[in-house]
Amino acid sequence: ERLLKVFPSRVKTLADAKALVAKGQPAIANFLYNGRYGNAPDGNDGWLFRGGSYIQLTFKDNYLDCQKRTGLPLITNPELVEQAASSTIIAMDFWYNNDCGQLSMAIKGNDTSVLRERINGGYNSLEEVNDIFQKAMKYL
Repeated sequence: ERLLKVFPSRVKTLADAKALVAKGQPAIANFLYNGRYGNAPDGNDGWLFRGGSYIQLTFKDNYLDCQKRTGLPLITNPELVEQAASSTIIAMDFWYNNDCGQLSMAIKGNDTSVLRERINGGYNSLEEVNDIFQKAMKYL
């Protein structure tokens, strides 16, 4: 059900979602992400360059751009997104290079939609993000 909700343009029916889930996580990522933004149409790029680091960096083109700016060898070592130190560098690089600081200043109340669109390219899970934002603001 989650695949249908988050990826309605790619996963059309519950039966399709169940078939993907039965194949495992790499198959899901490859189905959703292969052939897009630098990922090869076949192979394992969807899995290798799936959302990673604190910012959920996704797609080979984005990994390559980040690699060029930070010097982290993300194309040959995409698992670096799972390590705390490099994950922090990746997230801060994305934040800085996508003007997220400026956008964050424009958040009104609990509506993070402008920032969510910049980070996610759309509004996937916006309600959940708004809820998390609201909880985090209680501590700041």
